[in-house]
Amino acid sequence: MTVTPELRLGYGRAELVLAPLPGRPDGWRLTASWYGKLSAHFEAEHIESADVVAFTDRLIAGMDEGEPFTTRLTPGRNNPLLVEAVPVEDAFGFLAHLTPNGDDAVVHLDLELDHVAADELRTDFEEFRRSLA
Repeated sequence: MTVTPELRLGYGRAELVLAPLPGRPDGWRLTASWYGKLSAHFEAEHIESADVVAFTDRLIAGMDEGEPFTTRLTPGRNNPLLVEAVPVEDAFGFLAHLTPNGDDAVVHLDLELDHVAADELRTDFEEFRRSLA
């Protein structure tokens, strides 16, 4: 059984998942969910695996600093995901700004994600990064 790698921020209440689209090397699915009752899914195209690896590396590095930080999935203006990380004791909470297709003309979604233990996040991020290599 093949498991699709996914990067998950938040657990249970509100969560955000970034996962590759099967058979589409430059396609990714972003899913935001609130208590499993309200969810938003959209596909983001033309995103290189290298951009996702770099994004994951920035998440890991930012956590090592232990300070608030912000990172984007892609460097261009058509970025579909902006993440702000906020340290909370030995954990991190996140604010995610999702923009379908990275298009300034569409409605975006802001999602506040409850804090998760830093060591658990780091393990998940490193596992996701390895799955992309």
